[in-house]
Amino acid sequence: MSTQLRLSLRALRFRAAGHTRRPLAPAFREPLRGARGLELGGPSAVFAAGGLLAVYPLLERLDGVQFSSETVWHGTMEAGPYTLPDGTTKGTMWILDAGDLHAIPAGAYDAVLSSHVVEHLANPLAAL
Repeated sequence: MSTQLRLSLRALRFRAAGHTRRPLAPAFREPLRGARGLELGGPSAVFAAGGLLAVYPLLERLDGVQFSSETVWHGTMEAGPYTLPDGTTKGTMWILDAGDLHAIPAGAYDAVLSSHVVEHLANPLAAL
């Protein structure tokens, strides 16, 4: 691995860990403008306006996936509207295990978002 690539990956790791608060360059976000996204787990502040990779405002549609209708971190939720941290709704909440998305039609999304997803999997080892 080249030194430049290693340094770039290290910088991205520090950013993802929250050590750098400056958003990533538009080249990372712009490909998602007008796209249809699926978020496994979440919603996540990293994708919100002002986040490291602020793509929520750019997406045309965003659906979410949670493995259960009741979780410790979200309380009770139902399949239905997927509400982002700012209160907007851009899609649908699926109650599915992110390790088995067969119920979602192939080709339905342009992008998959995921941040801190392991706690949102019913069986993390099987999913990995």
